[in-house]
Amino acid sequence: MRKYNFFLITSIIIFLVGCVAPYPARITNNASERESKVLIFDRSLRNDIAVAGFKKMKLGNGSLTTNLRLKNQTDKPLTVQVKIKFKDKQNFFIEESKWKLVVIPPYEINTVGCSSRSTAAVDFAADIRSCQ
Repeated sequence: MRKYNFFLITSIIIFLVGCVAPYPARITNNASERESKVLIFDRSLRNDIAVAGFKKMKLGNGSLTTNLRLKNQTDKPLTVQVKIKFKDKQNFFIEESKWKLVVIPPYEINTVGCSSRSTAAVDFAADIRSCQ
């Protein structure tokens, strides 16, 4: 009888432990990532750099090409990394470039360009982070 009780209690404990999820599911709202054209990750960089404009164009092979113009608003050179992410018509990210190193001279504008490999790309977003 003692073996039976021990086996029963052990089985119940194992069953109950197995039913618990490892972490609670959470819904996160990444609206800023989906809706913004440019996200600047570093707070210190937000006053130092500005988007002077952007251009997107479909090429003959169906891929999307983008040009992003970044302006350095300081009196020292800025070194940043830029990643371009391409979206499909449902606004889902389908492709992204590698981080590109960009050096922008003081008070100058530098253009960063990228082309998608996929013909499904219709829009883009850019991420910018500091190298320091």
